[in-house]
Amino acid sequence: MLALVASAAVLAAYFLGRRNVSSSTASYQQLTFERGYAGPARFTRDGNTVVYSASWNGGARQLYAQRSNSAQATPLNLDADVLGITDNGDMAVILKRRFLATWLQRGTLARLPLEGGAPRPILEYVYEADITRDAKEFAVVRRDRGKQRLEFPIGKVLFETSGWITDVRISPDGTHVAFMDHSVLPDDRGAVALVDRQGGVRRLTVFGFRPHGSWPDDPPDTRSLTLPAVPRTTASHRWLRCLPPPDLPGLRKTLVLHSLRGSVSSR
Repeated sequence: MLALVASAAVLAAYFLGRRNVSSSTASYQQLTFERGYAGPARFTRDGNTVVYSASWNGGARQLYAQRSNSAQATPLNLDADVLGITDNGDMAVILKRRFLATWLQRGTLARLPLEGGAPRPILEYVYEADITRDAKEFAVVRRDRGKQRLEFPIGKVLFETSGWITDVRISPDGTHVAFMDHSVLPDDRGAVALVDRQGGVRRLTVFGFRPHGSWPDDPPDTRSLTLPAVPRTTASHRWLRCLPPPDLPGLRKTLVLHSLRGSVSSR
């Protein structure tokens, strides 16, 4: 799983100017065993519960909540993808998210309490989203005049492209947004990028990987983004660690990673 550790070290030295980059061995526990599709997944703030969307055994897609030490999942009876969970348990979800063409998916952004209740719609025609830890602001991807736009907060455009944007994640302190910049539609290869609140963009990888990255969510020992990467020359599933520039706040360990086989795993 850590076949690209050497590449990670090179990236870290390049972007941070550091000579020594430490790495730790990751271990994974499989949480689901059904056949079907597993969508986005997020840990709750205490790290003990995973919320994810899935379509198992030919059934409809819906949200599930599952303790990380249990093989039993609780269906939330909602057709949605979870894209962020705040410190108080509010979730940013996209309702009835559907494929439009190729890899593009779109639905209605909503806020949903983890403890139960009806979702509260926020914005229609949203492709990607995340929510700040204090639950006050959303980052969203929408389309306007033939381009996809990354907005943070809603209405403030920080980045736009004639290609497409995926895997939007707000940094823990709310100062930056990480995302995948796919410059060619519908090519799912792209580059990992960061943008600050003033619209300053920095790319952390070169074009050519197919990652699904995450800002770590659990407590404090790393300053890295961890992402699965599929190089253009192979179909194997590998992992690449990419360290942000040194002016970013301390980050945390990786969230939930879901494999190409459709199962959900926790680290």
